[in-house]
Amino acid sequence: YNSYLFVVYPADGAAHAIAHPSSSVYTLPATSWAEQEPAIQHMLAATLFKTWDGERFHISELGPVDFTVPIDARSLWFSEGVSEYYAELLQVRYGLTTPAEFFNAIDRWQRASEDGPSVPLEKLSWGMCKYNSDRCAALTARGALVAMLMDIEIRAKTSGRSSLDNVLLRMNREAPSGKTYDDSLLVRTISK
Repeated sequence: YNSYLFVVYPADGAAHAIAHPSSSVYTLPATSWAEQEPAIQHMLAATLFKTWDGERFHISELGPVDFTVPIDARSLWFSEGVSEYYAELLQVRYGLTTPAEFFNAIDRWQRASEDGPSVPLEKLSWGMCKYNSDRCAALTARGALVAMLMDIEIRAKTSGRSSLDNVLLRMNREAPSGKTYDDSLLVRTISK
């Protein structure tokens, strides 16, 4: 980026963020941010990753987004889960957190996954057209677990020569053409 804008609003309630093509907007609790540093650091990492993957490659339903209609997509888990997975993984890779903290994240994903509704991941994605925080937490957690398992599977099948990184980088190379991915074919595309 030549320039990237961070917009931060202090407010009451839970923290949240949204990524845009060259900026991100954060609503953070109007309390001591130092006390919440790990959560804020994670949210920054996840949102920055969504800026990249949301701009570079995505399912058609995610861009350009028509905010007048709910997003009905069965593969929303991919965007949310991969962003969550890489937010944790990249922090470890670059020495911002420890591997133990990454394993703690896996435990959190597992708990959130188990606490959420017992429905298949695609159905959970499809149901997000009506926002529900519990469903959203389960979607993100299950998506992150699936992203991690895809990464492990790719590494195992290629004897460590490839990873989920390679899949995302391939999708990134295709993105300059303006390519988006068909929601119903995304899993097949990733498999390929």
